[in-house]
Amino acid sequence: MFTDVFGKTWYKGNLHTHTTNSDGAYTPEETIALYKSKNYDFLALTDHWFHGEGRQEEKFLLLNGTEFDVGSTVQEGIYHIVGIGMEKAPALTKRAPGLSAQKIIDEIHNVNGIAILAHPAWSLDRASEVAKLYGIDGCEIYNTTSGLPWNCRPYSGVFFDEMALLGHYLPCMAADDAHHYTGDETRSYIMVQADELTREGRRKCDRSDV
Repeated sequence: MFTDVFGKTWYKGNLHTHTTNSDGAYTPEETIALYKSKNYDFLALTDHWFHGEGRQEEKFLLLNGTEFDVGSTVQEGIYHIVGIGMEKAPALTKRAPGLSAQKIIDEIHNVNGIAILAHPAWSLDRASEVAKLYGIDGCEIYNTTSGLPWNCRPYSGVFFDEMALLGHYLPCMAADDAHHYTGDETRSYIMVQADELTREGRRKCDRSDV
């Protein structure tokens, strides 16, 4: 947390992280302790198809989260969508008939969560197809574990440019998406301006503050 020259309070956090509840190398409590030690104020554990619970501490906020995915080939589209701050697990089942990216977004919103499109460059998402989706609340412009030495496409700036050319302006954020914990942890973050470090405190702010 820090206070800027205008007296505004800002909190540092990461909204995309994995643990042993899916395919991460660290347990949830190890992951939380690690991010706390690096002065993160909030964190979301977003294991694949696992509803991570949230909790409020005196100086730390754990937001519940899940990473959902749909699509099996780049040609048809592969979408990874992170749900954050949901009041309960959305009514979603992997490989359910009719599952689509739009269905995932809608169900996240139905439980008062926000839907973030993860690593579009890594997924080779096409702006022309993403532009057809309604209700994306944000998108990762940088994803740590999508870069070297683990992968090779961490930066999605060109995707944002293409979306803007189509008239779609997405709030952008950086996230670790840590899996390996061999350097892909505690590197990326966002800063959120809010009056208090609570789930409700963030919702009082305009999303342009992210």
